[in-house]
Amino acid sequence: MVFQKQDDIYEEKPKVKWGGWKFAIIGLTLAIVIICVVFVIPFKKVPVEVVETYTETEYKEEAYTEREPYTVKVTEGEATGRKSETFYDGSLVELGRRVMPDRWGTEVYFTIDLSGKPSPVASGSWEIEDFVNAFYVTITDPRFNQVYTYKGSEVAPQSDDFQFVPKYSGMYLMRFSTHYIRADKYARLTLVLSWDGAATTTTERTEYREVTKYRQVPVQVEKQRTVTNYKRVSIWGLLFR
Repeated sequence: MVFQKQDDIYEEKPKVKWGGWKFAIIGLTLAIVIICVVFVIPFKKVPVEVVETYTETEYKEEAYTEREPYTVKVTEGEATGRKSETFYDGSLVELGRRVMPDRWGTEVYFTIDLSGKPSPVASGSWEIEDFVNAFYVTITDPRFNQVYTYKGSEVAPQSDDFQFVPKYSGMYLMRFSTHYIRADKYARLTLVLSWDGAATTTTERTEYREVTKYRQVPVQVEKQRTVTNYKRVSIWGLLFR
C-alpha cells in the first residue's frame, strides 16, 4: 500500500513473526539439556573389579644364639687312706653234726653295702683245724655269681686266704660243705670289707654354654588381590563398557 504525505511517498515494510522460532529454539535447548543429563551425567552405580596391592604381616622362624647358665657339681677333698668294715674277726662258725653226707653244708650270710665306698675289696681267711676230709667253700653274690671257690684236699687243718671285688650291694652267701659224715666242728672265720676313704665336699658351680634357639619374627609381605568397587556411570558409559 502506498501513502502519500507532503509530497513524500513511503513504502510500508512487512513485519516478521517470531513466535514459532522462539518455541523451536527453547525446545531444542531443552532437548540438548536432557540429552546431556541422560547420556553424560553419571547416575548409576556399577561394580568394577580392580587389582590392588596391599601388605600383610607374616611370621618366619629365625635362629639365634644365647648363653644359657647351667649348674655342675664339683667334688673337692683329699684321700685319707683305706676304710674298713669287719664282718667276722676270727669268729667261730659252727659247722654242726652231720649223720648224712654234707652236700648242702653250712651257710653263713653277710650283707655288703657299696654306697659311697669307692674301690671296695672283700678279704679274709678261714680255718678248720681237726677235720681231715676235703671241704668245699664258696661265696655267692646277690646275683648268684660265685666270687670265691675253694676245693680242698684231705689234710688237716684246712685253711685258705681269699679276696674278691664285690660288684653288687646285697646279701652274700658263704657255704662250707663236704661229702663226708662229721661230728660237731667249727671254722674260724675272718672277713673284712675295705674301700678308699676320702674327706670330700660337694659344691655347685654355674657355667655357661651357647644354645641355639628359635623365635618368630614379623615380616611385611607385599601381596595383590582383586576387589570389587562401585562407581557411578552415565548411560553413555553403560553403552560402551
